[in-house]
Parts: sequence; structure tokens; C-alpha cells
Amino acid sequence: MLARLTPMTAALRARGPDAEGTWVDETAGLALGFRRLAVLDTSAAGNQPLVAADGRDVLVFNGEIYNAEDVRARLEAQGHAPAWRGHADTEVLLAALVAWGLEATLDAVEGMFAFAWWRGRERRLVLARDRFGEKPLVYGWIGDTFLFGSQVSALRPFPGFDTRLSATSLAELLALGWIGGDRCVYTALQKLPAGHWLEVGPESPARAEPRRWWSPREAVEGARRTRAAGSFEEAVDNVEAALATSVAARIRADVPVGVLLSGGVDSSAVLLSMPDNADVQAFTIGFAEAAQDEAPHARAVARHLGREATVLQARPEDALALVPALAERFDEPFADSSQVPTALVAALARQHVTVVLGGDGGDELFGGYAHHVAARQRLWWWRQTLADRRAGWGAAALSAVRVQRNVHAAWRRLPLERDVAALARSVPGPAEAPPAGLSRGRTLQWLDTITYLPDDLLVKVDRATMGVGLEARSPFLAPDLFDVAWRLPDDHLVEGARGKRVVRALLRRRLPAELVDRPKQGFSIPLDAWLRGPLASWVRGLLDPERLRRQALLDVAAVEATWRGHASGTQLAGRRLWAVLMLQAWLDSSAGPGGTPECAG
Repeated sequence: MLARLTPMTAALRARGPDAEGTWVDETAGLALGFRRLAVLDTSAAGNQPLVAADGRDVLVFNGEIYNAEDVRARLEAQGHAPAWRGHADTEVLLAALVAWGLEATLDAVEGMFAFAWWRGRERRLVLARDRFGEKPLVYGWIGDTFLFGSQVSALRPFPGFDTRLSATSLAELLALGWIGGDRCVYTALQKLPAGHWLEVGPESPARAEPRRWWSPREAVEGARRTRAAGSFEEAVDNVEAALATSVAARIRADVPVGVLLSGGVDSSAVLLSMPDNADVQAFTIGFAEAAQDEAPHARAVARHLGREATVLQARPEDALALVPALAERFDEPFADSSQVPTALVAALARQHVTVVLGGDGGDELFGGYAHHVAARQRLWWWRQTLADRRAGWGAAALSAVRVQRNVHAAWRRLPLERDVAALARSVPGPAEAPPAGLSRGRTLQWLDTITYLPDDLLVKVDRATMGVGLEARSPFLAPDLFDVAWRLPDDHLVEGARGKRVVRALLRRRLPAELVDRPKQGFSIPLDAWLRGPLASWVRGLLDPERLRRQALLDVAAVEATWRGHASGTQLAGRRLWAVLMLQAWLDSSAGPGGTPECAG
């Protein structure tokens, strides 16, 4: 068993460069492997797999428990604390699981995590994933063997791994830019959804189904039942306090900590919420093209808050050097082009720190996207018209479920070969219906929280950062802040044509208005120009017609026509092409150049 485990664990070396561990129980048929990124208690006391004091229960755990000290104190007060070996949160989590059981522990802990708990007495394996889906967990069956891990690439070395691709997942990738929900690129695997757990035992284990332990729908409904009272300024105070508490919990580490600063509202709010005595650095990325360059704004924000911002000036040649490695780093095909600057700034930050905080989740909680605002301004018809016109290849620009029905209809126009397209079925909608009584804008916020956030944004950040051994933490994704945000009345979210009213008001307390009220820019690269310019030879190699015909996945004529139009400047098709290019690059990284994959439904 160890011989099979070793190459699987080695595939995660980038995620965990600091230590490696294995634990094998031949009689139970169980082997656990782990690669560690040491953040809390960097001594050997924090190494994994971690075996409980009685030698029966074992834990492998990826992530951080931010309230570990509170949980530790509760265990001690109840007489459940073991003889602590160190101060790692892994040890606290295992002690809580042994003392309280799974569901009580999940309710008690706050953090980002994916873990596997071997319950030695019952001879059962439990997998669980955090509320918002910050940490990944994939699993599946190869014959009679149950596999699980942080990435698909860790499972692929297993002998007899089923490499058939999911046509549904490929269609979703081309339509949206990512593979969402519980789906994986391989038919043999699936993702454990956010806020779910799964138990596998010796009896009929193949029938094990994920069970929900945290419901965003119920969380929203609970917050809405206790709507915030008081003035707008009191609402700003509540958001300020909750964000400060979250930031303080997320800078706890035994290694250097920084902030990924874009100059936008959310990351600026994170930096502003830092304790004055916190030793943190800010990192941002700049571009020569002014339309994409937020570095001057980030520098100005940092300066006003008494911090320094380290800037990486990205050039086309930097992207050219990085792009061929993106597919392997992102594990599955993934086509949000902001993965490029995210990966570049992650590599910069890793030269200085091991942990970074970012602003992900702020738009979803406080209504920051244009379509959130448009829905409240009775411009819903405009968004629907735009969705109809851009659905299909270009729907990646319009996050997930809000164009779900347009995407389904548009799949007939995707550049998939006929046989592959016939295998692709409609992607299921969200597992939960939206909470009742929400406005259109709030409904979109909720849908983005359960789709675009976990399926695109958090995947992008996790793969970009952990691919260089950097841990990213998201202060906006704290349960208490989630509750505060959803208690707010709708008019606290929008001011004029801008969202996040309450967060902007918080920023204005310490920043000049010109740094707060500028239009939302996003984190992007000059994709259209780079594809027809410095990346053109890379594009031509991946879109070679003979290669595409051999694969029999894509409609060669449609791809060629789109590339010709983009290369000549007669159309802007960067986003459409990027999904195809990321698929092709991933096929190279997984099956070798020009590989001929097999598709299933």
C-alpha cells in the first residue's frame, strides 16, 4: 500500500513543501498520506497524519481552524483535552472530533478546511469540507478502492486510474470557464461540495452519499429573520467590528503574513482592518497597459494606511513564461484569465511570506458586481439581453447560475464535436433553492455565493497560491461577517451606480474619497492583445488543426474561424479562445502533447 501511496503524496509537494508523512493500517486496508505547509507550530508536533493518544483515530487536515484557541479552552474546561504535544490546530481539531463527534465539531469550528478522519473504533472514514469551499477535496472509486485527495493530480498515479473525460464537464468549461458543483474533469471522480461531509464504511460503501452540514440558504434565512436595526452609521460600525475580528483571527501564524492588495474596495478594507501592530506586507501587480494597471491605486491605499506595497510589474514575457505551467498548477482545466495575474502575484508574495489575506467574498456579501446593482436599478432586462447575446463560449464573463438557462441553450453552439456534444447533458442547477423573499439583487448575490465564488474565485486563489506553497485566507468568509452582511437592508448595499455602500463608507473613514469611489476595475490581463501578440505562437501550437482533429473533441472549423478572426483583429475572442487553450494545455500536462482522450457522459 505504501508503494502506491508514495507517488500520490509526491504529487502534492508544491502544496506542502515542508514535511511529508504517511500512516498505513494494512488490516483495515487504509493508507493516508500528507504533504505539509507549516503555518502554525512549525515543529514536528504539527506533522501529519496525526494519531490520537489512544492510537485509534487518525486525522489528515488541510487548512486552518481560526478559533482553535477557543476550542482548545472548551476541551480543557470539559476535561476532554489530551496531553497537548504542541499548539497546532490539527491537534485541537482531532481532540474535538474524538470528544464531541463530527457534527458538534463542525458546528464549533470556524475555518477553511478539508479533512479525512479515520474513526478507528468504528472502522469508518469521514471526509468533510468547510462552509464556503475554500479548500478542495475530490474523491472517487477505482475498482473497489476508494481514493480521495486535495487535487485530481494526486489520484491520477493510482494503478488503473480511469482517465475518461466527462463531456458534461468539458461543455461547462467552454460555456463558463470552470467545472463547477460536484463535477470533475474525469468521470471517475467528483468533488465533495462545500459544507458537506461523507462517510465510508465496510458495508456497501459505494452507496455513500454526501450529507450537508452547513446550509447557506438556512444561514441567510436565519440572518434575515433578525434584520439589523439602527442607523446606517451603526451598520458600518457592525461591519467594521466583524471584519476586524475576522482579520485578527486570520493573521495568526508562526510564519510571515501579507495582504494581496489590488487597490479595490475589498482588499483595501482588509488592509484597513489590520491591527496597527500587525507586521504585514502588501503585494500588488502592475501592468504597462493602463486599463489593467491598479498598482498606483494600491500604492496610494497602502501609503494612506501607513503601509508599503511591493509591486510586481508584469510584462508579456512574464505571462509567456508562466502560461504553459498554468494548466498543471490548476489541476483541472480552468479558464478565468485572471488566474495569470493571481499566479504572478502569488509567486511574488511567496518570496517574502507564507500566508496572505485577500478580499474574496466581499462582492458576494455586499453586492459588488454590476449585475447586483443593475437588478436593483430596474435594469434587469438589460442584463438578460446581454446574457442572451453573450451566452455560449463567452458566458464565462457572466458568472454561473444567473445565465444558467442561456448557457444550457447555448451548448448547442459550443465548439464541440457532434459525438462529444451528444454526451454532454445539462448541468444541474444549485442544490438549494434561493431563500424566499429576496430581492432580485440579493438573489443574485446568493447564487454567486454558492456557484461563482466556490467554483471560480476560490479555485483560482487556492491553486494559484498553493501551487507555490502559499496559503491564502479570506476574511470576508467568516460566518459572523456573513451573518452581519445578510442582516443589512438592501439600501445599505447600493449608492448610485455602485455596490458595497457600507464597505465604501467604512473605507472613507480613513481613505480619501477618490481612492474609494473609482469604478470597479477587476483583476485582469490584456488578454486580447497578448493572444494575438507575444502569446500567438503558443496559441498556434495548441490550436493546430491536425492536433484538434486527432483529439476529436472540438469542432476544428469553428475553432480555426474564431482564431483567424481574433488574430486579424476583426473580432475580440480572447475569452472564448482562453477556455479552449486552457483545455488544450491541460491535455498536454495530463496526457502528453496532442493526447487523444476518451470522453464519456
